[in-house]
Amino acid sequence: MRQAIPNAAPLHSPARCRRVVHPAGYLDRTRITIAIVVWRSGCRGAAQFALPGAVDRLRAMREPGEDPAVFTIAATDPANPYGAALNWPERDEGRKPMRIAGALVVLADGRLVAWLAKDRPSSSGTRSVPWGERALLTFVEEDPIDAGRTRTLIARALAGEAARAHGAPFFIDEVDGRPIDESPMAEPLRDAGFARTPRGYLKRSA
Repeated sequence: MRQAIPNAAPLHSPARCRRVVHPAGYLDRTRITIAIVVWRSGCRGAAQFALPGAVDRLRAMREPGEDPAVFTIAATDPANPYGAALNWPERDEGRKPMRIAGALVVLADGRLVAWLAKDRPSSSGTRSVPWGERALLTFVEEDPIDAGRTRTLIARALAGEAARAHGAPFFIDEVDGRPIDESPMAEPLRDAGFARTPRGYLKRSA
């Protein structure tokens, strides 16, 4: 199962498990995350850290369904294992994802598929709009069909998060270090309801 999540740190002993688990011991919702990370990483005895029934539920989910379970959460949320129990996926160059306040991650069946940077001041320098710009990093499959499906999931997840957000809209100006119009994410974002503007793609809250 360790292959199910890339970059999982090897956990060979209960002592190693405790060192990884307890510093991030956020109890309740985190214990199911701990169960996912530790159990998939091959750490024996991981069930002791999970809530009753959590491991049985995880075993029942070994085979993913036709439609992935997609969640958009804060990068700093204890339910996000990346940047804590798991390493971030490798990127050849450019910006790297980080666990920072304001950033979001999109997880599909527990796998990281996107990271949205926190809001930053407008590049115009005049702050002519009441919101900032955000950069998006994607982690998609090499297969074109799978990549297309993943991009659609990302776009819908971000549109849903923007619709639920209170306050400033989502304004994405670059994807994977390139202007958004040069990215394969441009069409999925438009299809998900993002509006094209001269400086990027905008989705207002509902």
